[in-house]
Amino acid sequence: MAYADLQEVAVNYFSTFTPWDFPVAQLDPHARILLSPTTYSTRHQYRFLPPAEVMIDSGAYHHGKRNAKRNRLRTLFDQLAIAEQFPRSRITIGHCDVLPRPDTDPRSSVHVTLINAEWFMQQPIQAGYARMTVAQARTPDEMYLVVTQLAQFAPDLIGLGGLAALHRRNRKLLPLMIEAAVEGAGDVPLHALGVTAQYVLDRLRSNGVFSCDSATAIWCAIYGSVIYARPYRRYRFISDKSTRPESPQITGYYSSLARPLPCVCPVCRENPEQLMGSDTRAKYARCIHNHYHSKLEIEGEGEWQAAYLSAEYQSVMTTLLSSTASSLSAASSPSLS
Repeated sequence: MAYADLQEVAVNYFSTFTPWDFPVAQLDPHARILLSPTTYSTRHQYRFLPPAEVMIDSGAYHHGKRNAKRNRLRTLFDQLAIAEQFPRSRITIGHCDVLPRPDTDPRSSVHVTLINAEWFMQQPIQAGYARMTVAQARTPDEMYLVVTQLAQFAPDLIGLGGLAALHRRNRKLLPLMIEAAVEGAGDVPLHALGVTAQYVLDRLRSNGVFSCDSATAIWCAIYGSVIYARPYRRYRFISDKSTRPESPQITGYYSSLARPLPCVCPVCRENPEQLMGSDTRAKYARCIHNHYHSKLEIEGEGEWQAAYLSAEYQSVMTTLLSSTASSLSAASSPSLS
């Protein structure tokens, strides 16, 4: 099924995944995950239930932060090797885009990104795999021109890179970048890379952006925070560490919370106190809770919630939460039919 046939869905949610993260697809048969060859080695073996969809980016964000180059052929080789681990999932491969660097002419990054995109579209990959070219730009005008050029290569999807950094640097410019990309893409669906701030989500919906990915559910879980959807809120549980004088109780992203709020997610239906604590079980519990609320906020209510309400889901979840981190990554857990 082509991406163009799925445009009636407002925004699809991809959760970033590494070998150290909770395997959300083991509990959610509709899960979509995003992998990167910089954090997911080709030597790693995925041992859990297959996600419905797997998107594999080029790792440009991580290489950009390290100011390191990435060979486009090696990148594609690694992406295809990772994809082979998911024969039952829909696969999307992202092209090797280049982030603007402070020590180089920004125009060269755009130029190389477009050259790599044209090369990528000419490479033979397995039939059925979708191709995503990725735009990098500094201004709305540049975003429009880059996306327009990428659309001419006829990819299945165009990714919008650099939005997460722009969200931190110039929040007012970000909606204009999204609108410019939508105008330049024409009928090609768009994917917003790494952006799930509430006001950005509203812009993605209003502009008909097809999908987005986020690591928020995982990172919040690791650092003792939880997400609640509709309305979208982030909280940090009060602890000995959070009550230190140098630790602000309310930030631009989080408010403090003494106890979990009323919630219908599988974890809270069983025991909401599981969300609290710093051990592995509590982190996994927060990951399940946050994934549920992130998906609810981004995709809205739907058929995907049925699995979360089933007794079988509850049983598998309890088994996984009772596992240690080592046993969870070493062996498969019970399957959902």
